[in-house]
Amino acid sequence: MKYCEFENLLSSAKKGKICIFGAGLYGTTWVYDILREMEVKVDFYCDNKKKSGEEIKDGVKTISPEELYLFHDKVTVFVAVSYRYQESIREQLKENGIFNIVEMDQIFLQVFLEDLLRKNEPELNNKFKFVLNDADYISTEFEYHMGYRPNLDDPKTFNEKIQWLKLHVRNPEYTRMVDKYEVKNYIAEKVGKEYVIPTLGIYDAFDEIEFDKLPRQFVLKCTHDSGSTVVCKDKNSFDIENARTLLERNLKYNYYWAGREWQYKDVKPRIIAEQYLEDNQDRELRDYKFFCFHGVAKVLLIAQGRMSSESEVTTDFYNEKLEHIEMKSGHPNALVKPHMPENYLEMKEIAEKLSSGIPHVRVDFYEVNGQVYLGEFTFHHQGGMVPLKPYERDLELGSWIHLED
Repeated sequence: MKYCEFENLLSSAKKGKICIFGAGLYGTTWVYDILREMEVKVDFYCDNKKKSGEEIKDGVKTISPEELYLFHDKVTVFVAVSYRYQESIREQLKENGIFNIVEMDQIFLQVFLEDLLRKNEPELNNKFKFVLNDADYISTEFEYHMGYRPNLDDPKTFNEKIQWLKLHVRNPEYTRMVDKYEVKNYIAEKVGKEYVIPTLGIYDAFDEIEFDKLPRQFVLKCTHDSGSTVVCKDKNSFDIENARTLLERNLKYNYYWAGREWQYKDVKPRIIAEQYLEDNQDRELRDYKFFCFHGVAKVLLIAQGRMSSESEVTTDFYNEKLEHIEMKSGHPNALVKPHMPENYLEMKEIAEKLSSGIPHVRVDFYEVNGQVYLGEFTFHHQGGMVPLKPYERDLELGSWIHLED
């Protein structure tokens, strides 16, 4: 929503109660702060996962959904959750008599900030510096996730240095490397087309997809973001409308605004259809992710369960000798030791060749029936916003990134 439109909406909303629905990252950071700067007093929070009476921020407490419903048209609810959950929350509120609803998600923030940048008014730029300035924005998000402010002047940990790299390393070639379509040519040029996952189609809009021409199994994803993958294991039961909702929404979103990862800012938003990959041995598709530091692959992460809604995602870390490392990053270790890649040395050699001259990049592979495919490049693992545990690992991996280089 543009600034003036939001300002007009708030003028009427201020006449009643103000509620932020969602006491997570958005609700406790930029949503709350934007409302505060626009002189809106938040009366209470509401969250399906919080108990009534919990203090969330600046003395503002939660009320239960049942308490919220009693306000009917005398409350405006600002829904501060990811766009993936906006529709379900909106339906929940409407079913219980709440109709003054404002969606404040990633796309709201993008439109709001891009409008401010077009205006380029010094007063507004200063007022909303906390979301316009990349360093301010990522510092607040970092503190929410990690529990402390990052030292961007003298970073020590892996996650702190990831934030520094976001702000200071802006190589135009990185944009090509994160574009899920353009990277295929990059891989073919650098190491060979045999490592490229076959493309079934590239589309500017969802309605361009000719599903009758796609095979029974395939994968759809946006080329410009992360997390928009849709897997079709059987076209006869594939939910096209759910795929449409996710992909069309993501096409509107510039992924740069999510974590200020500069390389995504100018990637052309498109949809790509790829060949579905599955290893015949156990019908699993494991990710083999090499953490490369200045051209040296020092850590291997094996991720399992990412392509299945029925399995828990697990991650296991290994050193260069394929010895298991005591380290976790957002997911548990597998209960059973994962399959080690048959072509480990080949993957490692490719990863090191492709990461030469780069302070840090994660190079991701799949191994399917003995064939190695290169999945993607990730310059900022989990956005640098997920704790590496134990903390000593965060420091150790951080020591391998030499910022002076």
